[in-house]
Amino acid sequence: MATLKLNSYELFTQSENNNPNLGSGFPKNEFIPAKGIVYSDGSTTAVGDNVDMLSLSIDLTNYEGYLLYGWCHTAIAENSNNSNTARIRLKLHNGTSTTYFASQRQGISVYSNVAWETNAIASIGCQGYFAVTNTFATSCTLYMNGGVNSTTGQFSWGDQGSYTNFDNETPNAGGTLGFILFRM
Repeated sequence: MATLKLNSYELFTQSENNNPNLGSGFPKNEFIPAKGIVYSDGSTTAVGDNVDMLSLSIDLTNYEGYLLYGWCHTAIAENSNNSNTARIRLKLHNGTSTTYFASQRQGISVYSNVAWETNAIASIGCQGYFAVTNTFATSCTLYMNGGVNSTTGQFSWGDQGSYTNFDNETPNAGGTLGFILFRM
């Protein structure tokens, strides 16, 4: 863990349980205490191009105009030769409407005969922000969403099929989804 100096202007520090704390350099009255994070060991049996891998409930009621900053990361590999590209996205859903506000794609884990098995997962992640509109100023769910470019392609995310190394760590090492809400 890093040692902070007095009068440090770091925006965030890290707590004992890996949650972000505001540092002394964070602007006063610009942050609200709406934050969340979830971890997982992942899965070796996901299928498709539009899989909700992790989720967090967020009550955005009365937060129209605020800035929702989200991040997610995992590692993905196709389980057999079914795809050429993997993707990950941040998806916000209010029960009726959906918006995607960050995404990333890669081909390392899917376009090589080395990677056509559950043990060759490759890191992928994205981060971004969304200005909360009236449509989403209600109870919502934030998802780490993605998959491979085959609706029937099986893939592994965050977990290896033949190895249990680092399973059940605290926090889990297979995937992370988090958010912080800011006032603009």
